[in-house]
Amino acid sequence: MFLFLLASAQGQRCSCKGGCDIKGATFPGSDGRRVNVAYGKEASMSSVFTRHGQPGPACAAVNGRTGTVWPWRLAREHDVNCVHTNERDYDAWWQVDLGHNYTVTDITIYRRKDSARRMSGMSVFVDGQLCHVFPHVTADPRGVLDSLPEKIDVDCTPPIRGRIVRFQKHGHDRTYQGGNYLINMCEVQVWACKPGLYGAQCDQACSGHCQDNTCDTYNGTCPHGCEPGWTSPLCNQTCKPGIYGEDCKQACSGHCQDNDTCDTYNGTCPRGCEPGWTSPVCNQTESDDLAFAGQMVGIGLGASFGIAAFILIIIGLCGRKSKHQKSSQTKASPSASLDQSLHRDDSFENGLDISAVETVENAKNEDPVYVNIASTKRNAGYTNHVYAM
Repeated sequence: MFLFLLASAQGQRCSCKGGCDIKGATFPGSDGRRVNVAYGKEASMSSVFTRHGQPGPACAAVNGRTGTVWPWRLAREHDVNCVHTNERDYDAWWQVDLGHNYTVTDITIYRRKDSARRMSGMSVFVDGQLCHVFPHVTADPRGVLDSLPEKIDVDCTPPIRGRIVRFQKHGHDRTYQGGNYLINMCEVQVWACKPGLYGAQCDQACSGHCQDNTCDTYNGTCPHGCEPGWTSPLCNQTCKPGIYGEDCKQACSGHCQDNDTCDTYNGTCPRGCEPGWTSPVCNQTESDDLAFAGQMVGIGLGASFGIAAFILIIIGLCGRKSKHQKSSQTKASPSASLDQSLHRDDSFENGLDISAVETVENAKNEDPVYVNIASTKRNAGYTNHVYAM
């Protein structure tokens, strides 16, 4: 029974445990101008072959070693060089993350020796865009697969800008005729100009004025635009006189001293402003500054007066309220005082002489009188006396 382990080599960075070859990092004969942007980068694959032999992890295909022999027997660690997906992994894939976007023009693949048909039906993508597809073994009457060299150069026409380079297969063993559904490669090299250069031969220098210093390695354009003060697709032209800023979209004020041209980077005037004008870019008049200062002073004074008036109003209200409370306590009505006394507790109310209450009620309906209620304790009740003053 076959053994298999899917998705066991995800996101591995080349640690060079199996040995690395720095010579695989530069394109032969390019004097270092063209570099392998996949070298040592993070790679992953859908599965790793486990039955016999010694396949490497996903990053073994980006370690710079271009040997194509895959050992059938368990090899020493430094002999591990090729990747090999597992049996029954019919949708096998391998990919490398370049770390940044590059314009990919061509890719070099070192296939396994004596296994040309393992390239059958392989699709090569850059950020999901198809760069190349190999013929399927069942639709290859001319034997193109069998004639593939161990070193295969693939062109992306037109060039594709992206970050993830992915090799993908689909199907099952019957459509691939045996084990040709497997991915079995020894090295993948993705070529691009080294930073600061571009062109088919990587012999042209970038302008050096791209935003984020991101010159396209294929045509030299600036994908994120130009730095302030520069324009054109290559960002190699300065702003025209009277214009400044990013992509030269802002107009100078026209009020620089002696009609000087403003700085194309930030719009400032090299020798200051002409009389009557101010600010770093000389677009404000001195009267505007004075008016603005006057407005600020007026606002400050107005706010101060408003706060003072508010405080005085609060003080006045507090004093008035205090005076009103004292007056109310001094001139309390007789009936209110009486009502408070009558309801002081239930025992007193129950023992009150009804005739006295009637007398008080009559008094309340006529002229105001002042009354005193005195009580003397007799046994369990109270005797109440009402005196007219």
